[in-house]
Amino acid sequence: MDNLKLIRTSLMLLLGLCHCLPGASSLTGGWVETDPTWVTPDLWEGGDGLRWDAGYVLDSNIQTAWRRGDEDATWQLTFDLQTSLTLSRIRIWYMRDVTLHGLHMDATVMVMTGEQWISVPHNTHFRGDKQLSNTLSLKEMDLTGLLTTGQFWRLEFPNEYRRPIVDVKFFQACSGVERTVCTDGDCDVHEVVCDGIVDCDDGTDEEHCGKSGISRCACRRHIIAATCQP
Repeated sequence: MDNLKLIRTSLMLLLGLCHCLPGASSLTGGWVETDPTWVTPDLWEGGDGLRWDAGYVLDSNIQTAWRRGDEDATWQLTFDLQTSLTLSRIRIWYMRDVTLHGLHMDATVMVMTGEQWISVPHNTHFRGDKQLSNTLSLKEMDLTGLLTTGQFWRLEFPNEYRRPIVDVKFFQACSGVERTVCTDGDCDVHEVVCDGIVDCDDGTDEEHCGKSGISRCACRRHIIAATCQP
């Protein structure tokens, strides 16, 4: 009898979840698993003998990085994501000189359309810092609001302020749910909701934080998941 009650309860929970997430089985999106071979090879060796390989930006290792020479007119990274993806966010970690106050890096995002590179409008958000030494920190930067589809992507870094690039991650826009946290298609709600940092361009990831009366169904729809009430 107890086993029957347990089965009945499990089925009810499953049905409730399906009701809140129609099309959940077709949910796609999230951080793309990449490989160092997906970036166009580019190796630069500085006068100190250090090697700065473009493949390092996709190796998930904060001990390695890529850069070009300060005298180079253009720093750019070109990626082949192996298939056409709709991206909503690109996250970049770079080494920041903490002694240079008020200077932050930015990037131009481009996608290959036909045989042309097209610039993709975006918004830049700076997240946390991880101190590496007395003069260096690891800075996290998000380029959001992309919602553009393509297989070949390029990042160009202006020469006003360029620093070694440690890591690059791509976020595939989500589909298969009725609503997402951000109006730009971001669905990485486990990271951005109610974390004290405005990630969505419309600020919706920081709305309703700490308020009561939020239904479980709303939470399961990834509307305000981090604020679910018992």
